[in-house]
Amino acid sequence: MLNITFEIIAELMVLLMALSIDAFIASFAYGVSAIKIPWSSILILAGVSSLVLALSASLGLLLKNFIPDEYIKLLCFILLLIPGIIKLFDSFIKSLIRRKNGVNSQLNFKLLNLHFMLRVYADPDVADVDSSKILTAKEAVSLSLALSLDSLAVGIGASMATFNFWLAIPVSFLFGIFAVTVGSCLGNKTQAVVKTDLSWISGVMLIGLAIMKLF
Repeated sequence: MLNITFEIIAELMVLLMALSIDAFIASFAYGVSAIKIPWSSILILAGVSSLVLALSASLGLLLKNFIPDEYIKLLCFILLLIPGIIKLFDSFIKSLIRRKNGVNSQLNFKLLNLHFMLRVYADPDVADVDSSKILTAKEAVSLSLALSLDSLAVGIGASMATFNFWLAIPVSFLFGIFAVTVGSCLGNKTQAVVKTDLSWISGVMLIGLAIMKLF
């Protein structure tokens, strides 16, 4: 039987909201650009993100067996803090990637091409490779992998703490569907692109969780 308390639910909600913000922002940008995201692609975006979280959480639970208890809190803190700090400077990092990739406009699309994934991370519109104004299933996989990069460290760190991942994975899937659907719908109703990058909010949430894990 799952031992679920208010504290566990609150921490879980903050964690999943932090991990869903990127999907919301990317989907909003697609909506503004009139790029449609069919249900098959929405399910892929949410599914791949949840799968990456599940794999990283499983790895974290495995590693936990080999790490002394007195070091677990510190490791959890570090693995949540580092992605949080990176997210605070997300806008700057993306601008650097866009500037570097602007030198070479040729695009070589491969599903697991790191260069392509970095371009998608910096500019989600790049994922629509064929300019069809529809995010295909193949394009959705690349986008979801790019958006899930921060889930790797976060999943490992959070699984070593008190997060209940039997509950987190299915809820993460639902959060992903909600974030993509709402982001796309709001983007469709917006006439101009909102220039403000909200990725820093995710960083603040992750840093807050990291500090909570110390106590």
